[in-house]
Amino acid sequence: MGHTVKEDPIQWNYDFDHFTYRLGSASGESILYIDSIIDGENLDTIDGESLGYEDELITFKEVKWVEDENLLEFTSTKVEGEDTSKIDWVYDLKEESSEQVE
Repeated sequence: MGHTVKEDPIQWNYDFDHFTYRLGSASGESILYIDSIIDGENLDTIDGESLGYEDELITFKEVKWVEDENLLEFTSTKVEGEDTSKIDWVYDLKEESSEQVE
C-alpha cells in the first residue's frame, strides 16, 4: 500500500473552527460540515452521511479523529452509476494536507 497526495477535498475553516467537505457536480454543490472536530462532538452523526445525488453519491464511513496526532480519518465510498470506488483518507491538520491511501 502506498500513499499518494491528492487534491484535498477537505477544507479547514479557521473562522468557525470546522472542516468542510465540498462536492461539486453538474447538478449542484453539496457541503458536509464537520463541526467541533477538536472535541469530536458530531463524528457519530457524520459516519454514514451521504453527499450528492443518485448518480453521484459519496458516503462517509469510519470517521474518526485521532486527537494526539491531529488527524481526521475516514473512508469515502463513491458511487457513479454502476461503478463504486472506496478511498481511505487521512487529513493532517498540522500539515494542512490530505493523503489518499491506496
